[in-house]
Amino acid sequence: MKKRNLVIGLLVTLMVALSGATFAYWASSIAGSDTTVSGNSITIGEGQAVTTSVSFDEQTAADALVPTKYIVNPGDDTSTLTYSVAWTETTDLDADGTAGTVVATFSNYSLGSLTETEILAMFTFTADPATAIALDGAAVNYNITVVFANEPATQAIYAQVANGTLSFDVTFTVTVA
Repeated sequence: MKKRNLVIGLLVTLMVALSGATFAYWASSIAGSDTTVSGNSITIGEGQAVTTSVSFDEQTAADALVPTKYIVNPGDDTSTLTYSVAWTETTDLDADGTAGTVVATFSNYSLGSLTETEILAMFTFTADPATAIALDGAAVNYNITVVFANEPATQAIYAQVANGTLSFDVTFTVTVA
């Protein structure tokens, strides 16, 4: 009797382990490389992240930003970039409709020879909170906001801001919910 219970226990453990391994294999296979950026449209392949570089002068048609302290009209210090983000699969796993969330992170800030610390002392970069997205579902709009919050600390920094191009990378990542 003890031997029979031991065998049943081992079989149940084996079944649970195999089902977990099967799911892990399935989830890892949702990892295609179909990622594209076209203008402000982002297509994220299965389980991938997409990084796009934003050169601020090229992405906005608005007038130049001014520090918050010197705005004349509301919004003179702010620019919002809207991206259309889609999550697609290139395999035939029939995973359409899988729920996920998309988030954006910032990196590689550049403006003349300024350091990241000097840039972040003047500008704030924010992204929408985690936003629901469905695999092979409709694209979602995702906003990135840049605010020229503080004036340059020195004349030398001002010269680089006035004559330079602010650029940074935005990485969009989808996580299965």
